[in-house]
Amino acid sequence: MAVNYKPEGRNIHKYLKVLAKIAKILTTQKKSETLYEKIIKLVKEAIQCERATVWLNNGISGILCVTLTTKKYPPYALKNLDTSKAIPCKLISTKKDYILVKRLNENPNYTLPDAKVKSVIGVPIKNESQRIGAITVESYKENSFNDDDLTFLSCIGNQITLKIEQQAKNELLEKSFVGCLKALSTTQRIKDIHTSRHSKRVKKYALMIAKNLKLTKYQFRRLKYASFLHDIGKIGIDNNILNKKGVLTKKEKQLVMRHPELGENIVNNLPCVPIYDIIRAEHERYDGKGYPFGLKGEKIPIEARIIAVADAFDAMTTNRPYRKAINKYAAIKEIKKGAGSQFDPEVVKAFVKAFRNN
Repeated sequence: MAVNYKPEGRNIHKYLKVLAKIAKILTTQKKSETLYEKIIKLVKEAIQCERATVWLNNGISGILCVTLTTKKYPPYALKNLDTSKAIPCKLISTKKDYILVKRLNENPNYTLPDAKVKSVIGVPIKNESQRIGAITVESYKENSFNDDDLTFLSCIGNQITLKIEQQAKNELLEKSFVGCLKALSTTQRIKDIHTSRHSKRVKKYALMIAKNLKLTKYQFRRLKYASFLHDIGKIGIDNNILNKKGVLTKKEKQLVMRHPELGENIVNNLPCVPIYDIIRAEHERYDGKGYPFGLKGEKIPIEARIIAVADAFDAMTTNRPYRKAINKYAAIKEIKKGAGSQFDPEVVKAFVKAFRNN
């Protein structure tokens, strides 16, 4: 981009600090509206301007909508805006990397919804294949902006573009991941319809428990997927063993106890959201007497500690080939007994609260 950038500009240090803040926002903020709101506030603070605005395409070619602005435009002005001359629309329809107008009232090729604006800078927002929006900064004074201001705004436009491209890639990964989960769940259902139904209930109970714990969004996502696939390793266990009505032999028990590690191997290469550590740890005990590794306390992933309670509750309240179900009140009592030994006490509290509220 042909911008005459002069590092001796008086605002460079301030702009670098703001760009660092924006970089942090772009890496931590997921909701687009909140992201844009924070960015235009920082832009207005950094550049001496009357208004900073994010414009995004509304789906109709060449037509942009004001997504967020630090100062509202008159509604009638937006409605009657000449889109053939509007600066944000020009940034979409042309291949310009920027528009810098120092005397807007003397330039008949450009317009904005606010007649008081005397000078403006604008840069496009792009994704991999097209321009999808623009950022404009306006002033009621002539010659308000220089090359440093333009370079600063262009850097922000480039950062947002990279963020949009990364979001698109993440969405593709997420779709791929969900597709993998559907394929695995189908395999599980074909193998054992009982295990498939059990997994759905465990997921339901696990998410009920999670609502009473302070999980991050990432932990909640991991729990959602892992709770549904916690028994996926049973695909590798003979159905005759899984559905045996009598007592398992020592060898059969050892085979069944392998299913967490078998499950870990199955989900190990799933894209997007790693859950192998949860699948591996779902039969660990809070007191360290579980398997396969004897993990103790908080060394067990919180998601696995939640699944352990949900899994045990469902196992007790449904009929199995080797025993009949008990009622949910008796099962809750057993879960409470296991607090501090088999189960995480905080998870048990959240479990009891979840059932009290339902």
